[in-house]
Amino acid sequence: QENLRRNAKEAGDASKLKMFNVVVGSFTIKTNASNLQESLVADGYNAFLAQNAKGMYRVIVGSFDDRPSATELRESVKAKYPNRFSDAWLLINE
Repeated sequence: QENLRRNAKEAGDASKLKMFNVVVGSFTIKTNASNLQESLVADGYNAFLAQNAKGMYRVIVGSFDDRPSATELRESVKAKYPNRFSDAWLLINE
């Protein structure tokens, strides 16, 4: 997972990457990830991008030090956007 933290510097703000991250999208094309990020920021989320070792751009809508907070946000996002983010998941940055 260290690659995700290092590559987040290239794709977004690595300082925002904590232990439990709520991922709502994963893209091979950065423009697609950026468009989703901008849409979420416009909706009031502190969304950012992180790139993994395989080059995928993860759109992270929230990052937390504790799992309950991340789980709560994941469920909130899934409820707010049932047709869009029903597959939101937690990325654990160990």
